[in-house]
Amino acid sequence: MFPRFDLPEFDVEQLEAVVISHAHLDHSGFVPYL
Repeated sequence: MFPRFDLPEFDVEQLEAVVISHAHLDHSGFVPYL
């Protein structure tokens, strides 16, 4: 289940930007966890 930060190819410390395609919660609801 979310949040899954234990994936080796996903290093949240390396994020420089987040692109949200539109404002539906299934696309933007996870942003506060980042």
